[in-house]
Amino acid sequence: MKMTTKQAQREAVIDAPKQGEKMTLYPATFGLLEWLQSKRKNPLICGGKVELKHVAEVCYAFTMPSLEVVRIPDAKLKARIDEFMHTVTPASFHEMEKHAERELLKFQKTSVSPKKSLAAPIRRKR
Repeated sequence: MKMTTKQAQREAVIDAPKQGEKMTLYPATFGLLEWLQSKRKNPLICGGKVELKHVAEVCYAFTMPSLEVVRIPDAKLKARIDEFMHTVTPASFHEMEKHAERELLKFQKTSVSPKKSLAAPIRRKR
């Protein structure tokens, strides 16, 4: 059965989980990005000195639906990421890094910043 243009467009809009080599990789959501930035303060997202554990946290965040990830208590999350780092192979880790980068770049490419105000700047008297 041939896919129509409309069907192809509809399927392209839906960002579904992708089956990786050994695990399912999930799409990024605004909630996940906000959690990584505000709650986790991950330097990979916020800027700063990035360590391997920060990359692992971002990669781990894409291994399950975002609502499940953000609901994990901090203590359990640290233990899960430690376990994750001991079980993942270099090939799988590289695949997850590429997936995370693609997903995060979607937000960067579509981000909108407010236009410069057209109003005259306020000047203070000295």
